[in-house]
Amino acid sequence: MGISTAETAALQARLGRLEGYLRDDANNLGLLDECVDVAFRLGRFEDARARAEQGISLAPEDPRFQFRLANVAIAERRLDEAERILSTLRDAGTELPVVCYNLGYVRVLKGDYTGAVALLREILAQPGCPPEAETLLIHSLHGAGDVDEALKVAQQRLQTQPGDTKAMGVASLVCLDTGDLKQAGELAARALESEPDNMAALVTYGSVALARENPRDARTHFERALSVNPRDGRAWSGLALSDMFSLDLPRAYAGFKKAVANMPDHIGTWHALAWCQILMKDLEGAEASFRQALSLNRNFGESHGGLAVVAALQNRIDAAKESAEIALRLDPASLSARYAQAILSGEIKDGASFRRFAEQVLQGHAAPGGGDMRGVLARLQRTIGRTRRPGG
Repeated sequence: MGISTAETAALQARLGRLEGYLRDDANNLGLLDECVDVAFRLGRFEDARARAEQGISLAPEDPRFQFRLANVAIAERRLDEAERILSTLRDAGTELPVVCYNLGYVRVLKGDYTGAVALLREILAQPGCPPEAETLLIHSLHGAGDVDEALKVAQQRLQTQPGDTKAMGVASLVCLDTGDLKQAGELAARALESEPDNMAALVTYGSVALARENPRDARTHFERALSVNPRDGRAWSGLALSDMFSLDLPRAYAGFKKAVANMPDHIGTWHALAWCQILMKDLEGAEASFRQALSLNRNFGESHGGLAVVAALQNRIDAAKESAEIALRLDPASLSARYAQAILSGEIKDGASFRRFAEQVLQGHAAPGGGDMRGVLARLQRTIGRTRRPGG
């Protein structure tokens, strides 16, 4: 949550007074510490960094300036620096619960969810543990792919703290990825009632709207999520999928590119990008996207099926048959493999007729012989933790 205009003005006035006092007493550690805090709250990270570094130079053994500098580094996304400082403080035994919580948060930002889980479990029962630690643990377990344990911890948290909107939002995302759309939607709605900018709840609600074939409502929530965090790959993926279902392909393509840039290990987004490229007649680009998905998990049938579709559209019959056979061995229900077979059999005659067929399917019309690629893509967008590289 941002601070109000009145609070901003008050903090700016306070910082001005503190800077004035420092001109007369430049080595006052208490004033420096307060300056760092106020500048940080104002988002003036360069000023906060300068004062924290000044404090460190005056009192190298005083951990509060190291801790302040680590917080600045986190805000600036200088994550290696933040991790180095916090690890040093942890090794020295400084304020372990708070330092470990912040270090866990850094590891989440770096995508080291397993490392974050280990740190958070270490401090949960300790006095002085930040109350947000359990919620961050849920997020970390979810990111590490341990969805069942994440759901268990989330349920425990909401039993003891039923009004915790942060936990509610993360729990909604976990429920989404376990396939419980009803519970996910209810938790997200409750979280958003109290906290309209709850990032996890916005992504969940948008994803549920996609599953319910309401791309307009989905777009509204994904756009709001991106106003909160413009680097969230999952929100970009959902927004792009909303555009794709509305057949706004150039905008969908741009969104998918941002999604994979911020979330490069998510197979479902590479698939959606590839299908968007097929519809835009960029078969080489689609093949590259499917191959990227395949590099993340070689045993995911829809990736082989997607390559079969591309090969069939390029009239590479042997390659198409081989990829389709692999796809159906791995997943007998693979829709993309069935689409490739329809092209090879002449049921779908050429690239133009396939694109017309695909557009109809993406707009919610039934495919010949059944099969809902729109549903498959929406489901893949939801399963962020369950199509990871094995062991990842």
